[in-house]
Formats: sequence, structure tokens, C-alpha cells
Amino acid sequence: MKSLAVLMCVLAFTPGVAGAEADASESSGTPLFDGKSFEGWEGNLDAFRIEDQSIVGGNLKERGPRNEYLCTKKEYANFELRLKFKVLGQNPNAGIQIRSERVPNSNEMVGYQADIGQVYWGCLYDERRHQLLTGPPVEQQGKLHNEGDWNEYVIRCEGRRVRLWLNGRNTVDYTELDKTIPQTGVIGVQIHSGAPSESWYKDITIKKLPVDESATDETVRVAGIVLKWLRTDKEANFRRAAALIRQAADGGAKIVCTTECFLDGYAIKDKAIPLEQYRALGESIPDGPFCRRLAALADELDIFLVAGMLEADGEHRYNTAVLIGPDGKLVGKYRKQELGHELVRNTPGNSSPVFETPYGKITLMICADRRFPDLVKRLCDGGPDLLICPSGGMFGPKSNDHFLQARSKENSIWIVFVHPAEFLVTDPAGDVRSRTILGDRLEITPQQIEGEQDKNEVFFFEVPLAAE
Repeated sequence: MKSLAVLMCVLAFTPGVAGAEADASESSGTPLFDGKSFEGWEGNLDAFRIEDQSIVGGNLKERGPRNEYLCTKKEYANFELRLKFKVLGQNPNAGIQIRSERVPNSNEMVGYQADIGQVYWGCLYDERRHQLLTGPPVEQQGKLHNEGDWNEYVIRCEGRRVRLWLNGRNTVDYTELDKTIPQTGVIGVQIHSGAPSESWYKDITIKKLPVDESATDETVRVAGIVLKWLRTDKEANFRRAAALIRQAADGGAKIVCTTECFLDGYAIKDKAIPLEQYRALGESIPDGPFCRRLAALADELDIFLVAGMLEADGEHRYNTAVLIGPDGKLVGKYRKQELGHELVRNTPGNSSPVFETPYGKITLMICADRRFPDLVKRLCDGGPDLLICPSGGMFGPKSNDHFLQARSKENSIWIVFVHPAEFLVTDPAGDVRSRTILGDRLEITPQQIEGEQDKNEVFFFEVPLAAE
């Protein structure tokens, strides 16, 4: 772990996961350390010793002049690593290297590190990129570890997915997007340079995991535009979203999704808006002025664009998501079916389309639709590979995420959920693969633009393409 400024990676940050119970089952593994010798390990033995059947790095009498690592001689790719550890001394700092390698002619290493100490408990750091990849917020970390006493890490690496459990709590679920980053390497234990301190490691076991032969390296990069709503201001909402959509395309996204009704700022929520003013916010699809501007943007950026808006079709108003192709043409649209409070002004949709793309079949749902298993099953009856859900309303692990996990598992489908305060990806097994909570509100006032409450970001995820 480095003592430098932290750069958060937005690719798969999972705050809030720290409260989840570990689902890594107890399993017997092969010991990596016999408790009495350094057989199978290599490193600077002046910096490490064996005491009480533990590997001990550093000491409590002298400052550590540099980072030191004790590493396995073997490399590992897919595995579950279990070990117990504790850190002692003045502001101790340590970590466990995985899928790593030594830097030639140096004491340093590059690769992933399960972090220990300071404000990095339960975090995943990358010594190669000098970057904190993901982990629990600092305010949660005090509840996760035992200060000055033994703790336990479970580290599970499968394909490009890395998961960490600290004392039985899942703190990291990270999927590597950069295909140039090696997914194999040695395992190492660290003592960091600095004030007198010790890092202790014991009961180190490893269980090799089978390679998923059905897995494919082919993916499509999907981006979610997590953007706060401005009520009724279509021009401002379009301008703000367009900048982030461009950022998503610059980041390599091929499919980009906004929130539910991003264009009108989900005006249906405010029934105090006069009815005629509300109805005037709707526009025809695909010929409405902002729909045409979105089409031109998709054409310019060569992306598939999913965008939420209020649709006007004769006397009816629909909460709609359009899918626009990279040629700027309308691929199709989906009208929200479960409206709840919206029924006083909007009409529910009644169709469950599936759209063909070069990246597989895509279907859409909007917000509250996710709570209804039969509705989502109808959407999935057409055999989609990916379900995209522009949303608003409930968000976060307590009130929202379990719905998406259940719908993914029931239908064996990837779901990408995009909300003004959350980006979430669930996989066909129902596991959360990416989660970020961004702020605590869905909308802002014009006076709050670019202020503390205006938290907006582009989030990316590599969704595996369906096998041929």
C-alpha cells in the first residue's frame, strides 16, 4: 500500500458492500506456509522472521527503510486464498500481494494488493498503476477489523473478477476492465516502510479454482450516466447529459445508458406542475426535437444510446426509454409498464420488445418494473443477453439492489441499472458485480448545479458477450 494520494477507480467501486455477509464458503486448502520454515517462499530474510508459527515482517524497535515482500516461488491464477493477520506498531501499513511480480533490480512489486492498515482496511490496491481500485468507505472500516489483534482475509480470484472478505464481510467485488493487466502471478506478504511496526501472517492456505471453459474474453463496454435530475429543464438536462455521454464514448463505451426520464428530470414526481405544462414536456419519438438531438449524438459518437424521456403519442404520455443505434436511427423503444403514482398522468406500456444488436440481444425495463418477477420474465422470454434498466426512485443495498439480484438470478441474465444516485451491475447468478452509490439525492435545484450536491459520474462495466 502506498502513502500517496488515492485515485478512485470508477470502474467497479462497491461502497456499502462492506455490510454484506461473506458467501465464500469454508473450504479446505493446501498450506502455503508450514509454520516453521520459509520453504516455498523467497525474499529478504533480514526483514522477515518466523515466530509463534507466523511470518513476521518488520520490528517494533526500528523504522523500516523500505517496503519488503516475502513471496511464493509459484505463480497462481484462479484461487481462493485464506490467511490470518495482524499489524502492530505506529500507524502500521501492510498488505497481501496477489497476481503479482517483482520489479527487476528493485525491492518493489507490481500487481493487486489486499490492503491492511491506516484507512485502507478491506480495500483492493494496484501497485502496478499506483491506484486504489475499490473498497469500503473510510467511515465503515473501523467496524471491519480488530485493532492490534488477529483478522482474517479470504481472497478469491476467478477470471478477471477479484473478491475480498475481511472478517467475514465482503468488502470488494472488482472486475478488471484493462485486458493488458496480468491475471496470474505470485502471492506475497508485505511490511511497509516507515515507523516501527510489524505485520504478522499465519494459517495461510490456498485452494486452486477450476477454469471456466465456457467463459469468453469477448466483452462489450457499457456505460451508465449517473446524473442528478433538474426538474422540467430539458435543455439543461440534455446539455449536462451530452457532456457525460461524450465522456463515456471517449472511454470506449459501445452502449451508453441515461437514467429514467433524464430529459424532463422525472417531472411526473411533482404533481404541483400544472397538467398542461407537464404534458408539454413530452415529445414524439423519433421526431421530437430532443430525440433528434440524441440521435445525432449517437450517430456522431458511434454508440448505442439508451435514453429515458417523456413520450407524447397523441393524447397519451408514456415514461419511455429509447434505444438509438450508432447510425442515429431508432432501434426501438420501451414504455414503462408498472406506473404506480404515475397513472394519474401517464399511460402504461404493454409490450416487451427485444432488440438485436451486434453485441447480442438487449431488452429494457424502467424503474419499478424491476419489482415484478412475471413482468421481467416476459421481457426475458425473447432470449435477451442483456437487460438495461434506466431508473429513479429507490436505490442502494437495503431498498433496491436485492430486486435486481433476484431478477438476474431468476432469468440468468446480466442487468445494468442506472439511477441518479447509483450504478449497479448484477450477473446471471444474482451476484453484484459493480455497485457505486453517488450522493444521497436524485434531483437538484438550478442553484445547486456544480455544487456539493451535484454528484455526477460515468461508470463503466465490461459485460461478457454471449457465447456463440
